Amino acid sequence: MCSVVSTIDNNTVPNISIVIPVFNAEKFIFETLSCVQNQIFRNFECVLVNDGSTDNSLQIIERFIEKDDRFRVISVPNHGCANIPRNIAIRNSTGLFVFNLDADDLIELDTIEKVVQRQRDTSADIVILRMIGCATQSKGEIWRLPLSDFDMNQVLEGKDACRLTIGKWLIPCNGMLVKRDLFQNVPEGKYFISDEIASRHLLYKSNKVAFAETKYFYRNNNESITRYISPKLFDRLLTDEILNRFVDEKFELLDPVNVLFRNTRLFNLIYLQHDFIRYRKSFDNSLSVEIAMNFVNVYNSQKINLLKKELPFFLSLLFTSGYTVFKIASFLYVLIKDRKGRKYQMK
Repeated sequence: MCSVVSTIDNNTVPNISIVIPVFNAEKFIFETLSCVQNQIFRNFECVLVNDGSTDNSLQIIERFIEKDDRFRVISVPNHGCANIPRNIAIRNSTGLFVFNLDADDLIELDTIEKVVQRQRDTSADIVILRMIGCATQSKGEIWRLPLSDFDMNQVLEGKDACRLTIGKWLIPCNGMLVKRDLFQNVPEGKYFISDEIASRHLLYKSNKVAFAETKYFYRNNNESITRYISPKLFDRLLTDEILNRFVDEKFELLDPVNVLFRNTRLFNLIYLQHDFIRYRKSFDNSLSVEIAMNFVNVYNSQKINLLKKELPFFLSLLFTSGYTVFKIASFLYVLIKDRKGRKYQMK
Protein backbone atom coordinates (compact mmCIF):
# COMPACT_ATOMS: atom_id res chain seq x y z
CA MET A 1 0.00 0.00 0.00
CA CYS A 2 1.38 3.41 -0.98
CA SER A 3 1.32 5.92 1.88
CA VAL A 4 2.28 8.94 -0.21
CA VAL A 5 -0.17 11.84 -0.18
CA SER A 6 -0.97 13.65 -3.44
CA THR A 7 1.07 16.81 -3.92
CA ILE A 8 -1.45 18.19 -6.44
CA ASP A 9 -4.34 20.36 -5.38
CA ASN A 10 -7.12 18.16 -6.79
CA ASN A 11 -9.50 21.10 -7.09
CA THR A 12 -7.29 22.99 -9.53
CA VAL A 13 -6.70 20.25 -12.11
CA PRO A 14 -8.95 18.76 -14.79
CA ASN A 15 -11.14 15.91 -13.64
CA ILE A 16 -9.88 12.53 -14.92
CA SER A 17 -12.03 9.75 -16.33
CA ILE A 18 -10.47 6.30 -16.08
CA VAL A 19 -12.26 4.10 -18.62
CA ILE A 20 -12.14 0.30 -18.56
CA PRO A 21 -13.82 -2.14 -20.99
CA VAL A 22 -14.48 -5.47 -19.29
CA PHE A 23 -15.14 -8.89 -20.77
CA ASN A 24 -14.83 -12.01 -18.61
CA ALA A 25 -12.06 -10.57 -16.48
CA GLU A 26 -13.01 -12.07 -13.11
CA LYS A 27 -9.47 -13.38 -12.55
CA PHE A 28 -7.96 -9.92 -12.86
CA ILE A 29 -10.55 -7.19 -12.35
CA PHE A 30 -10.40 -7.07 -8.54
CA GLU A 31 -6.68 -6.34 -8.55
CA THR A 32 -7.05 -3.86 -11.40
CA LEU A 33 -9.83 -1.92 -9.66
CA SER A 34 -7.96 -2.00 -6.37
CA CYS A 35 -4.97 -0.24 -7.91
CA VAL A 36 -7.37 2.36 -9.33
CA GLN A 37 -9.21 2.85 -6.06
CA ASN A 38 -5.97 3.34 -4.14
CA GLN A 39 -4.50 6.01 -6.44
CA ILE A 40 -3.00 8.85 -4.42
CA PHE A 41 -4.62 11.25 -6.88
CA ARG A 42 -8.27 11.16 -5.80
CA ASN A 43 -10.19 13.42 -8.16
CA PHE A 44 -11.21 10.88 -10.78
CA GLU A 45 -14.16 8.82 -11.92
CA CYS A 46 -13.85 5.25 -13.12
CA VAL A 47 -16.33 4.28 -15.84
CA LEU A 48 -16.49 0.59 -16.68
CA VAL A 49 -18.38 -1.02 -19.53
CA ASN A 50 -19.30 -4.64 -18.93
CA ASP A 51 -19.17 -6.00 -22.46
CA GLY A 52 -21.50 -8.97 -22.11
CA SER A 53 -19.38 -10.82 -19.52
CA THR A 54 -20.63 -14.30 -18.67
CA ASP A 55 -18.46 -14.77 -15.57
CA ASN A 56 -18.47 -12.92 -12.22
CA SER A 57 -16.87 -9.71 -13.52
CA LEU A 58 -20.03 -7.63 -12.99
CA GLN A 59 -20.50 -8.84 -9.41
CA ILE A 60 -16.90 -7.88 -8.56
CA ILE A 61 -17.38 -4.44 -10.12
CA GLU A 62 -20.58 -3.90 -8.16
CA ARG A 63 -18.69 -4.50 -4.89
CA PHE A 64 -16.50 -1.50 -5.69
CA ILE A 65 -19.50 0.62 -6.71
CA GLU A 66 -21.22 -0.07 -3.39
CA LYS A 67 -18.26 1.28 -1.43
CA ASP A 68 -16.92 4.02 -3.73
CA ASP A 69 -19.12 6.44 -5.66
CA ARG A 70 -16.29 7.23 -8.07
CA PHE A 71 -16.98 3.88 -9.77
CA ARG A 72 -19.90 3.17 -12.09
CA VAL A 73 -20.70 0.52 -14.69
CA ILE A 74 -22.68 0.27 -17.91
CA SER A 75 -23.64 -3.20 -19.17
CA VAL A 76 -23.97 -3.83 -22.91
CA PRO A 77 -24.14 -6.91 -25.18
CA ASN A 78 -20.77 -8.26 -26.24
CA HIS A 79 -19.16 -6.46 -29.21
CA GLY A 80 -16.20 -8.78 -29.79
CA CYS A 81 -13.62 -6.03 -29.42
CA ALA A 82 -12.51 -3.67 -26.66
CA ASN A 83 -12.62 -0.48 -28.71
CA ILE A 84 -16.42 -0.15 -28.88
CA PRO A 85 -17.07 -0.60 -25.13
CA ARG A 86 -14.13 1.71 -24.43
CA ASN A 87 -15.76 4.39 -26.58
CA ILE A 88 -19.08 3.83 -24.81
CA ALA A 89 -17.27 4.47 -21.53
CA ILE A 90 -15.70 7.64 -22.92
CA ARG A 91 -19.05 8.97 -24.16
CA ASN A 92 -20.54 8.38 -20.72
CA SER A 93 -17.66 9.95 -18.82
CA THR A 94 -17.30 13.57 -17.72
CA GLY A 95 -13.58 14.23 -17.27
CA LEU A 96 -11.66 16.74 -19.33
CA PHE A 97 -8.99 14.09 -19.75
CA VAL A 98 -9.43 10.35 -20.31
CA PHE A 99 -7.10 7.62 -19.08
CA ASN A 100 -7.57 4.20 -20.70
CA LEU A 101 -6.89 1.01 -18.77
CA ASP A 102 -7.51 -2.63 -19.70
CA ALA A 103 -9.34 -4.87 -17.24
CA ASP A 104 -6.38 -7.23 -16.75
CA ASP A 105 -3.65 -4.60 -16.43
CA LEU A 106 -2.22 -2.62 -13.51
CA ILE A 107 -0.77 0.81 -12.83
CA GLU A 108 1.38 2.14 -10.00
CA LEU A 109 -0.44 3.91 -7.19
CA ASP A 110 1.04 7.28 -8.18
CA THR A 111 0.46 6.86 -11.94
CA ILE A 112 -2.53 9.21 -12.26
CA GLU A 113 -0.73 11.74 -10.07
CA LYS A 114 2.31 11.68 -12.34
CA VAL A 115 0.51 11.87 -15.68
CA VAL A 116 -1.67 14.74 -14.42
CA GLN A 117 1.38 16.62 -13.14
CA ARG A 118 3.18 16.09 -16.44
CA GLN A 119 0.17 17.40 -18.34
CA ARG A 120 0.11 20.52 -16.18
CA ASP A 121 3.84 21.10 -16.63
CA THR A 122 3.76 20.76 -20.44
CA SER A 123 0.16 21.61 -21.46
CA ALA A 124 0.27 18.41 -23.52
CA ASP A 125 -2.81 16.99 -25.21
CA ILE A 126 -1.54 13.45 -24.54
CA VAL A 127 0.73 12.03 -21.85
CA ILE A 128 2.28 8.59 -22.40
CA LEU A 129 3.83 6.46 -19.68
CA ARG A 130 6.18 3.50 -19.68
CA MET A 131 4.54 0.13 -20.40
CA ILE A 132 6.01 -2.98 -18.80
CA GLY A 133 5.17 -6.37 -20.28
CA CYS A 134 4.95 -8.93 -17.50
CA ALA A 135 3.63 -12.40 -16.71
CA THR A 136 -0.02 -12.64 -15.68
CA GLN A 137 0.65 -13.52 -12.05
CA SER A 138 3.49 -11.10 -11.35
CA LYS A 139 5.06 -7.77 -12.20
CA GLY A 140 8.28 -9.41 -13.37
CA GLU A 141 9.44 -7.50 -16.43
CA ILE A 142 9.59 -9.28 -19.80
CA TRP A 143 9.84 -6.19 -22.04
CA ARG A 144 9.30 -2.44 -21.86
CA LEU A 145 8.15 0.45 -24.07
CA PRO A 146 9.73 2.89 -24.53
CA LEU A 147 13.15 1.34 -24.05
CA SER A 148 15.25 2.44 -21.09
CA ASP A 149 17.32 4.91 -23.12
CA PHE A 150 14.25 6.81 -24.39
CA ASP A 151 14.18 10.45 -23.23
CA MET A 152 11.01 10.67 -21.14
CA ASN A 153 11.55 14.41 -20.61
CA GLN A 154 10.98 15.31 -24.26
CA VAL A 155 7.78 16.75 -25.70
CA LEU A 156 6.90 15.79 -29.29
CA GLU A 157 4.55 17.10 -31.92
CA GLY A 158 1.69 14.69 -32.51
CA LYS A 159 2.82 13.66 -36.01
CA ASP A 160 6.30 12.82 -34.73
CA ALA A 161 4.87 10.77 -31.86
CA CYS A 162 2.62 8.95 -34.32
CA ARG A 163 5.66 8.04 -36.41
CA LEU A 164 7.00 6.09 -33.43
CA THR A 165 4.05 3.67 -33.64
CA ILE A 166 4.02 2.93 -37.39
CA GLY A 167 5.63 -0.33 -38.51
CA LYS A 168 7.18 -0.88 -35.11
CA TRP A 169 5.95 0.12 -31.66
CA LEU A 170 8.61 2.37 -30.11
CA ILE A 171 6.15 3.99 -27.68
CA PRO A 172 3.00 2.47 -26.16
CA CYS A 173 -0.59 3.63 -26.48
CA ASN A 174 -2.01 1.71 -23.51
CA GLY A 175 -2.62 3.97 -20.54
CA MET A 176 -2.44 7.26 -22.45
CA LEU A 177 -3.89 10.33 -20.75
CA VAL A 178 -5.81 12.02 -23.59
CA LYS A 179 -7.60 15.36 -23.81
CA ARG A 180 -11.27 14.61 -24.33
CA ASP A 181 -11.63 16.91 -27.37
CA LEU A 182 -9.27 14.70 -29.39
CA PHE A 183 -11.80 11.86 -29.47
CA GLN A 184 -14.11 13.79 -31.78
CA ASN A 185 -14.25 12.22 -35.26
CA VAL A 186 -11.83 9.41 -34.39
CA PRO A 187 -12.91 6.18 -36.18
CA GLU A 188 -14.49 3.70 -33.80
CA GLY A 189 -13.88 0.46 -35.66
CA LYS A 190 -15.52 -2.90 -35.10
CA TYR A 191 -12.49 -5.21 -35.19
CA PHE A 192 -10.83 -6.54 -32.06
CA ILE A 193 -7.66 -4.45 -32.55
CA SER A 194 -9.40 -1.32 -33.84
CA ASP A 195 -7.98 0.58 -30.86
CA GLU A 196 -4.64 0.49 -32.71
CA ILE A 197 -6.23 2.65 -35.42
CA ALA A 198 -7.85 5.04 -32.94
CA SER A 199 -4.56 5.51 -31.05
CA ARG A 200 -2.71 6.63 -34.20
CA HIS A 201 -5.46 9.13 -35.00
CA LEU A 202 -5.32 10.56 -31.48
CA LEU A 203 -1.55 10.98 -31.60
CA TYR A 204 -1.60 12.57 -35.05
CA LYS A 205 -4.28 15.08 -34.02
CA SER A 206 -2.48 16.22 -30.86
CA ASN A 207 -0.38 19.36 -30.66
CA LYS A 208 1.90 18.11 -27.91
CA VAL A 209 2.70 14.62 -26.65
CA ALA A 210 4.59 14.36 -23.36
CA PHE A 211 5.90 11.40 -21.37
CA ALA A 212 5.69 10.55 -17.67
CA GLU A 213 8.07 8.23 -15.84
CA THR A 214 5.53 5.89 -14.30
CA LYS A 215 4.61 2.31 -15.08
CA TYR A 216 1.67 0.58 -16.78
CA PHE A 217 1.87 -3.19 -16.26
CA TYR A 218 0.64 -5.02 -19.35
CA ARG A 219 -0.10 -8.53 -18.14
CA ASN A 220 0.30 -11.26 -20.76
CA ASN A 221 -3.06 -12.95 -20.29
CA ASN A 222 -2.86 -16.43 -21.83
CA GLU A 223 -6.66 -16.45 -22.19
CA SER A 224 -6.69 -13.28 -24.26
CA ILE A 225 -7.86 -13.54 -27.88
CA THR A 226 -4.44 -12.34 -28.99
CA ARG A 227 -2.78 -15.36 -27.37
CA TYR A 228 -4.40 -18.18 -29.35
CA ILE A 229 -5.63 -18.89 -32.86
CA SER A 230 -9.14 -17.55 -33.29
CA PRO A 231 -10.97 -16.30 -36.39
CA LYS A 232 -10.82 -12.82 -34.86
CA LEU A 233 -7.04 -12.93 -35.06
CA PHE A 234 -7.45 -12.42 -38.79
CA ASP A 235 -9.15 -9.08 -38.18
CA ARG A 236 -5.61 -7.77 -38.44
CA LEU A 237 -5.88 -8.16 -42.21
CA LEU A 238 -8.62 -5.53 -42.20
CA THR A 239 -7.13 -3.23 -39.58
CA ASP A 240 -3.87 -3.23 -41.52
CA GLU A 241 -5.87 -2.18 -44.58
CA ILE A 242 -7.37 0.73 -42.64
CA LEU A 243 -4.00 1.68 -41.18
CA ASN A 244 -2.49 1.55 -44.68
CA ARG A 245 -4.97 4.20 -45.84
CA PHE A 246 -4.12 6.31 -42.80
CA VAL A 247 -0.37 6.07 -43.43
CA ASP A 248 -0.78 6.87 -47.13
CA GLU A 249 -2.89 9.91 -46.26
CA LYS A 250 -0.62 11.30 -43.56
CA PHE A 251 2.87 10.43 -44.83
CA GLU A 252 4.57 10.64 -48.23
CA LEU A 253 4.78 7.41 -50.24
CA LEU A 254 8.56 7.16 -49.92
CA ASP A 255 8.73 8.52 -46.36
CA PRO A 256 10.80 6.04 -44.29
CA VAL A 257 7.83 5.39 -42.01
CA ASN A 258 5.69 4.44 -45.02
CA VAL A 259 8.43 2.13 -46.32
CA LEU A 260 8.67 0.50 -42.90
CA PHE A 261 4.91 0.06 -42.71
CA ARG A 262 4.76 -1.59 -46.15
CA ASN A 263 7.32 -4.14 -44.99
CA THR A 264 5.60 -4.76 -41.65
CA ARG A 265 2.19 -5.09 -43.27
CA LEU A 266 3.55 -7.68 -45.70
CA PHE A 267 5.12 -9.76 -42.94
CA ASN A 268 1.93 -9.58 -40.88
CA LEU A 269 0.21 -11.02 -43.95
CA ILE A 270 2.85 -13.75 -44.37
CA TYR A 271 2.53 -15.00 -40.80
CA LEU A 272 -1.25 -14.77 -40.80
CA GLN A 273 -1.37 -16.69 -44.09
CA HIS A 274 0.65 -19.51 -42.55
CA ASP A 275 -1.57 -19.65 -39.46
CA PHE A 276 -4.73 -19.64 -41.57
CA ILE A 277 -3.57 -22.52 -43.76
CA ARG A 278 -2.59 -24.47 -40.66
CA TYR A 279 -5.76 -23.90 -38.61
CA ARG A 280 -8.53 -23.12 -41.10
CA LYS A 281 -10.15 -26.55 -40.76
CA SER A 282 -11.06 -25.68 -37.18
CA PHE A 283 -13.17 -22.70 -38.35
CA ASP A 284 -16.74 -22.64 -39.59
CA ASN A 285 -16.71 -23.23 -43.36
CA SER A 286 -18.51 -20.03 -44.37
CA LEU A 287 -16.23 -17.98 -42.13
CA SER A 288 -13.20 -19.76 -43.50
CA VAL A 289 -14.24 -18.87 -47.07
CA GLU A 290 -14.72 -15.23 -46.07
CA ILE A 291 -11.28 -15.02 -44.47
CA ALA A 292 -9.71 -16.73 -47.51
CA MET A 293 -11.21 -14.06 -49.77
CA ASN A 294 -9.87 -11.36 -47.46
CA PHE A 295 -6.36 -12.78 -47.94
CA VAL A 296 -6.65 -12.54 -51.72
CA ASN A 297 -7.98 -8.97 -51.58
CA VAL A 298 -5.41 -7.81 -49.05
CA TYR A 299 -2.54 -9.36 -51.01
CA ASN A 300 -3.72 -7.64 -54.19
CA SER A 301 -3.86 -4.30 -52.37
CA GLN A 302 -0.14 -4.46 -51.49
CA LYS A 303 2.10 -2.01 -53.34
CA ILE A 304 3.81 -4.88 -55.15
CA ASN A 305 5.94 -2.74 -57.48
CA LEU A 306 7.45 -0.86 -54.54
CA LEU A 307 7.93 -4.01 -52.48
CA LYS A 308 9.84 -5.62 -55.36
CA LYS A 309 12.37 -2.81 -55.09
CA GLU A 310 12.44 -2.59 -51.29
CA LEU A 311 12.70 -6.29 -50.36
CA PRO A 312 15.87 -8.39 -50.65
CA PHE A 313 15.88 -10.26 -53.96
CA PHE A 314 15.03 -13.71 -52.57
CA LEU A 315 12.12 -12.42 -50.46
CA SER A 316 10.89 -10.36 -53.38
CA LEU A 317 10.86 -13.49 -55.53
CA LEU A 318 8.91 -15.43 -52.90
CA PHE A 319 6.33 -12.84 -51.94
CA THR A 320 5.70 -10.56 -54.93
CA SER A 321 5.22 -13.13 -57.72
CA GLY A 322 1.45 -13.49 -57.40
CA TYR A 323 -0.89 -14.74 -54.71
CA THR A 324 -0.57 -18.47 -55.43
CA VAL A 325 3.21 -18.36 -55.04
CA PHE A 326 2.84 -16.06 -52.02
CA LYS A 327 0.49 -18.49 -50.25
CA ILE A 328 2.80 -21.49 -50.69
CA ALA A 329 5.92 -19.48 -49.87
CA SER A 330 4.34 -18.03 -46.72
CA PHE A 331 3.52 -21.44 -45.30
CA LEU A 332 6.99 -22.85 -45.99
CA TYR A 333 8.81 -19.69 -44.86
CA VAL A 334 7.06 -19.55 -41.47
CA LEU A 335 7.35 -23.32 -41.03
CA ILE A 336 11.13 -23.01 -41.30
CA LYS A 337 11.17 -19.96 -39.01
CA ASP A 338 9.05 -21.77 -36.41
CA ARG A 339 11.52 -24.64 -36.27
CA LYS A 340 14.18 -22.13 -35.31
CA GLY A 341 11.82 -20.49 -32.78
CA ARG A 342 9.39 -17.88 -34.02
CA LYS A 343 10.50 -14.37 -33.08
CA TYR A 344 8.23 -12.29 -35.29
CA GLN A 345 5.18 -10.80 -33.61
CA MET A 346 2.33 -8.94 -35.27
CA LYS A 347 2.93 -5.19 -35.33
